[in-house]
Amino acid sequence: MPKLIDALHRAGKSAAVGFGFSKGTGAARKSKATAIIVSAKTATDAQRMIQAGADVVIVTPEVAAQGFKSDVSWGVDLRGIEKVDVAQLRGTQEGGADFVILSTSAPARALATKVEKLERVIDVIPPTDDPLLLKFRALNLLDADGAIFETRFTAQDLAALRVEQFAQLRALREVLRFPAIVTLREMPSEEDLPLLVKLGAQGIWLIDASEEQVNTLRELLERVPREHDEDSPSVGPMVASSPVADHGE
Repeated sequence: MPKLIDALHRAGKSAAVGFGFSKGTGAARKSKATAIIVSAKTATDAQRMIQAGADVVIVTPEVAAQGFKSDVSWGVDLRGIEKVDVAQLRGTQEGGADFVILSTSAPARALATKVEKLERVIDVIPPTDDPLLLKFRALNLLDADGAIFETRFTAQDLAALRVEQFAQLRALREVLRFPAIVTLREMPSEEDLPLLVKLGAQGIWLIDASEEQVNTLRELLERVPREHDEDSPSVGPMVASSPVADHGE
């Protein structure tokens, strides 16, 4: 099983947690409702986040180029690069990355040529002007392994989310064949974590997270029931990082 998707599955299972980047040692980590994804600006930051409970680490191309290594699943965010070519994808995989994040404006050849052992995750913005979801459904035709669900929720956004808005987002999630990771701009409240899990997120990407926040989020998610069976083949990555339409403000 690909390493990123495996990390999303394993979040629902108890496992041993290592110290630093080593696996198989240390205290047992409890299963939790969804995986925790973080961004790291340095290798040191990544190590602290992993010790706090992060399951997946996302770094910039600059950090990856410095010889970044990790025993947890890690990937490179290439959304800011306009012309991604196959050579760059191969170089990223040879550097040890498990996956890359691409925008839908990336060259189509970045998806047309398969790079062995490298997953491609597509950045997806929930549509507000596609009532029949034709364009959104077309994303399922892409040769990708996961989708970044651009929500960038704040704590206030989640608290103000209405039933009709939740239903729309859940319907969008069900349309996609990919696994799901949702991004948050702020630490969510304990009351809203079941909502995120019910939304269909197999991973939560907490942007600019601190070590303390990751530790707290891990502890809270250990109390929330998992929505999907971790052995289900339909489970995959969805990432959230951009504002969803208006929340009625």
